[in-house]
Amino acid sequence: MINVLVAEDEPPTLRRVAAMVEQTDALFRVVGSALNGREALRVMETVHVDVLLTDIRMPVMDGARLMEEVSARYPDCVVVVLSGFQDYDYMARAIRARSLDYLLKPVSTETMRGLLARVKARYLSMSRERLSNSLAAHISGASPGASARTADGARLGVCLFCAGGMPFGDDAEMFPGADAWSSVSLETLAEQAAPGFAAFKWEFMGSTPVERIMFFQTGEERFEPWLERLHELVVDRTDVPVSCAYVSEAIPLSGVNASVRLLRGELGRRMRVGHSMFMCVKPSGAASGAADCPEPDDSALSAKLADLLSSGKIGTASPFRRELFHIMESEGWTQRRVARLFIEAAAALEKHPDKAVRRASRQYRGVMVEAASTSPSLKALEEALAALPPPLEEILPGGAKNPDVADDIAKYLRERYTDSITNQTLAKTFGYVPSYISVLFRRKYKMSPSEYLSMTRMDEAKRLMRENPGILVKEVSDRVGFKNQHHFSRAFKKMEGMRPTSYLS
Repeated sequence: MINVLVAEDEPPTLRRVAAMVEQTDALFRVVGSALNGREALRVMETVHVDVLLTDIRMPVMDGARLMEEVSARYPDCVVVVLSGFQDYDYMARAIRARSLDYLLKPVSTETMRGLLARVKARYLSMSRERLSNSLAAHISGASPGASARTADGARLGVCLFCAGGMPFGDDAEMFPGADAWSSVSLETLAEQAAPGFAAFKWEFMGSTPVERIMFFQTGEERFEPWLERLHELVVDRTDVPVSCAYVSEAIPLSGVNASVRLLRGELGRRMRVGHSMFMCVKPSGAASGAADCPEPDDSALSAKLADLLSSGKIGTASPFRRELFHIMESEGWTQRRVARLFIEAAAALEKHPDKAVRRASRQYRGVMVEAASTSPSLKALEEALAALPPPLEEILPGGAKNPDVADDIAKYLRERYTDSITNQTLAKTFGYVPSYISVLFRRKYKMSPSEYLSMTRMDEAKRLMRENPGILVKEVSDRVGFKNQHHFSRAFKKMEGMRPTSYLS
């Protein structure tokens, strides 16, 4: 509801205006009336007022002085002047007090309808801005300003989308899921899913580029059908699986960070490789219809996988490899369980008597866990494992020696760091599957191509800031290829130990 206060020194006119407001638009509610400006201020001290409709000439304190006081004390209140005098001086004072309109009495029903439509638009715009500012402050941990604090009583719905797999860690710069969001807007699709369903929608990137979080506000108690339709629209527009988790009820602003962590944890526990999932999560932390089970013992499978990797025969038509992925499919393994199996297998290789195998284990671990986060299907994941080179191999497929391939990849990343580059981009450019490229690159540079790309972008960002002290952080972010300023600032702080604004100062 939009709370309205009417200040008018003629009681019949006051009653008529108040009645017109409530009869014209049910969203407006008259919460008080006053016969002069002083009374109006007393009402505003006890009742929250969104809109003030005030006469200009009143005893004790006139409308002009009242507007000045309201502008100073309640800057978010929308003020409209209703006057029987077309006086230039009064009109000028109304403009200085940021009055939305100056209407001459008597006000017709049609005029009132048009006025309330403009007031509603201004009110909703200001409400969205206050809510956005307050929400941003809660997420960043900053102290909200006075205006933002007026939105702290709001309750919001929250949902978390993840394109592709959930990254194990935050090195997801080149994951295909990150690129999927370049052509998808949650706010736009949410409006298509149900026009006008949510008056407020706010989308931003999560902890990694593959995530998108949307907060929304609606008067409806049930929003699952709307979110389910939104999820369907997102899945239809992407080439990778997309999962969505949402909290079953609206939450206060103070709980936004905890709710996002809750959703991320549930997605991490429930997501399956190659599957788009849609789940409801209760504020208590339980996913609807899901039951926690003890972690299964996959030690026998991880030992067999370690033996297959150390033998260098992972790429052959291995009966065990086929059996392993059949088990994953038939039992509905989660992404987390798959990654845990790979980590255990790599850990077993670290104890192998052959030094070359022990060295390869560190490369295999990173590549296999990354594959569990990026593969669009179990079939693609199996192909990624099958493409892993044997621990002793220094020759690329086809028998041709190419010790410079890692250097060629590094040169490519340095020259094209401003582009949108994914693991699949490198695979198409250099003619090898992503897992093979990753192993070769890690052997030479002791880091993944994604980490190298982030480092290159960060070095260029620091150069830009050193040479241009007055440059905006957003401009730096755009010029070095980050998805958005929020992601750039987070990555900068992680690598440099400070925010870009501190580096600039």
